Amino acid sequence: MVAIFYQLGPARWVHDAAGEEIHYIVEILLFATAGPLLAYRTLTIISKWSDEKALAESKARMSDRRLASITTASADAILGIDQDGRVQSWNRGAEYLFGYSEQEFVGQSLSVPYSISSK
Repeated sequence: MVAIFYQLGPARWVHDAAGEEIHYIVEILLFATAGPLLAYRTLTIISKWSDEKALAESKARMSDRRLASITTASADAILGIDQDGRVQSWNRGAEYLFGYSEQEFVGQSLSVPYSISSK
């Protein structure tokens, strides 16, 4: 945008008013400073965005691990159910309460909890 603005406005004026040599010197100075400055600013913004994203992902992973450890260690029965009513996760408290291990019950429908033939 800076280059387009310069070429449409001031570049013609500098060329007409000061001549070709000054026009080229001004362009070299402008593009030698504006290009690197714009690249530095863009890379700084991308780096900041990347750092913020990494921090948010780290916080989300920490929260997931904390919730998983609470769920695993809880004496209360905690079940994860999908939209079809099938058990997706089953903690130790559920094993104690219902008498089935996680391997026996995951994937089963919650509406028929006693349909497992192994018990």
